[in-house]
Amino acid sequence: MNEQRISTNTVLLFSTEVATQGLSFIVSIMVARILGVESYGLLSFAYSLGVLCIMVPSFGFQRFTVHELARSPEQANSFFTHISFLMWAFTLLMAVVPFGVALLGPFGEGRLFVIFIIYFAMAALEYVLFLCSFYRASQKISRESMLRMFLALMWCVTGLAVLFAGYGLTTFVVWRLIVTLICVAVAVLVLRSDYGIRIVSFSRQYARNIVKRSASLAVFSMLSSAFTFLNLVLLGMMRGDVDAGYYSAAEKIVYLVGMIAASLTWVALPSLSRAWARSAKEFSNVYTRIMHAALIIAVPCVVIAGLFRKTWILLLFGTAYMPSIPALGLLSLSIIPFFINEINSASLIAMDKQNTAVRAMLIGLIVLIVSSFILIPLWGAKGIALARTFSLCLVIWVQLRALKDGVWRKEQWVTFGRVFAAGAAMALTIMVLIKLSCTVPVALVASFVLYLVMLLLMREMRYGEITGIFSR
Repeated sequence: MNEQRISTNTVLLFSTEVATQGLSFIVSIMVARILGVESYGLLSFAYSLGVLCIMVPSFGFQRFTVHELARSPEQANSFFTHISFLMWAFTLLMAVVPFGVALLGPFGEGRLFVIFIIYFAMAALEYVLFLCSFYRASQKISRESMLRMFLALMWCVTGLAVLFAGYGLTTFVVWRLIVTLICVAVAVLVLRSDYGIRIVSFSRQYARNIVKRSASLAVFSMLSSAFTFLNLVLLGMMRGDVDAGYYSAAEKIVYLVGMIAASLTWVALPSLSRAWARSAKEFSNVYTRIMHAALIIAVPCVVIAGLFRKTWILLLFGTAYMPSIPALGLLSLSIIPFFINEINSASLIAMDKQNTAVRAMLIGLIVLIVSSFILIPLWGAKGIALARTFSLCLVIWVQLRALKDGVWRKEQWVTFGRVFAAGAAMALTIMVLIKLSCTVPVALVASFVLYLVMLLLMREMRYGEITGIFSR
């Protein structure tokens, strides 16, 4: 895949992420404002618990499908048949887990029902994303965008209708499950129309081979999901739904930035897999371009999220979520490590070094759990934010030790230093302009222009790249 196609697909996938998650974000804000901190905390807890429980049914099938179909597209029908069966079978088997975990926490009215319904809604969503992996493998991102936008619009319309009609959280989650199941049916029909996907004869041996071949990716996906969502579950169980709501508000804002890294990763994975099969040099070139773009994007995101943390919380969630501000400040420090982790993980998978990716994430998860039990009782939401940032940096360190002899070279560190210097200048400019009573929009625009100029002067960006972004 050439650089222009990588860029185009990344922009398209990111635009889809922004649109779909933006609609979901609007609904989340309305839940937070209309139903209050406790209901929002319960929804966030149920969502995080659902993601953790769905790790077994998902079993890394999304990454496995993209990785394998990019090389062997003729296996599409067999993958569809066997993975569909495995996902729904695992979903039913794992349904007992959210029931048991919910009983361990504080038991409120409707809490168990909400958690149970959210689990099945998450399972249906995971299946839709598995179907989208067929399009990612063939780099037909526009079709995936259509499916996901349909799902997001249905979620948004029905969710807002339920909230403004005066119904509670229970009715809200039931409608979310109904809408997601409808979208599953639509996605299957669209995939069948586009690819002629059909059900083939089920083979136990083929299913066992898929499970065996995807095992390392499954472990990685489970650890990655646990690393992302276990902190909120631990916080909800140890400090209650209110503290979970405060932390979730800060995490939502950082998650919006993380969508960029996810978009880059999903676009890059099939390209990295094919490049590694051809030559180490081609793989290194693709990796360098992706990492370069990631650093240029991540640094100003840290500055904007960190310096304007109070503004974002008050603007999006209101004064009731003021305790979220310190957590957002700490979580903003995790943005750059998150970008690097996403790209490094995809690179290790493409290099068939899944065990290394698993080992790095396992070390980080162990440190996260231990530090969470120490820091949550002391500082609540701030403690879990600090534990996440520290653990993520440790994951990066393990990954770089594995990559330093392959694609992580001296040039990467030089690029990081230059981009960091431009970001520091951007942060200083914002603080000076705000102190001089400039408005926030003026300070943002002026500092970002300075950031781009510095990148141009240091030859970390070209003028054509900047104009190309705005011309797409």
